[in-house]
Amino acid sequence: MKKNSIISVLSAVCVLATLTAVTAFAQTEEPIKVAPAYEYFDSHDVNGRVVINLPENIALDVEITMDSNEGKGFSYYDNEFASADGSSFAFEIEGRDNTDEDYRNYNLTFSVSDEIQKLVSESFSQSFTVPDGVLNSGSWVDYRYNVTIEVSDVEEAYATEVAEFTENGVKVVETDIVFYVDYILGDVNDDLKITTLDAALVLAEYASYSTGEGTTFTEKQNIVGDVNFDGNITPSDAAKILAYYSDLQTTGSASWE
Repeated sequence: MKKNSIISVLSAVCVLATLTAVTAFAQTEEPIKVAPAYEYFDSHDVNGRVVINLPENIALDVEITMDSNEGKGFSYYDNEFASADGSSFAFEIEGRDNTDEDYRNYNLTFSVSDEIQKLVSESFSQSFTVPDGVLNSGSWVDYRYNVTIEVSDVEEAYATEVAEFTENGVKVVETDIVFYVDYILGDVNDDLKITTLDAALVLAEYASYSTGEGTTFTEKQNIVGDVNFDGNITPSDAAKILAYYSDLQTTGSASWE
């Protein structure tokens, strides 16, 4: 997977503790309501919403644009959020009867990034429509997106599974989206653990490069070993890996910050 398509969205200690899909959605009953960017937004026409549920320590960059008979690409929502404890965000959507004279098609795009490791996912995109609530009584629709993280060596950036059902009389279109993580920061030898061996490999790479013998690391190892995000493999990275390992052994938790 290319660097710009890799997403690492959990601290390594969480991944090492589970090595499975991780979901930590908000515990509150109602998601955080987001204000629209569209200046002519009419709350009386709202007949649906988009809800995005995030895991812990994730940042969200979301954009919803609108195509209508008046033009294309109108900015409807354009927001960035941080989810420290796992949060849900709601975007209200106006309904329209889809005719040649009056229609609206919405285009949702979002990407997520890890607030600790600063790596960004590829964008997920989807288009949808919301029916006119006046002309279609009882046609409210919820589009829900549940973001999940999984460690895997697959080539795909993410996978989705869609289900449609009725909940309390409301139509729900629910998309489970799994973003794949193909490495753990600091795990240079790719054994799903962060140990003193990883620090030793970083020091060996630095020594080889510094003495003119060339690099021994792959592109992936360069990304994984650069734990201080300065673009280089140095003894400073080895020291941070050792400190991380020490914290894991003594306290059971650690952070790269």
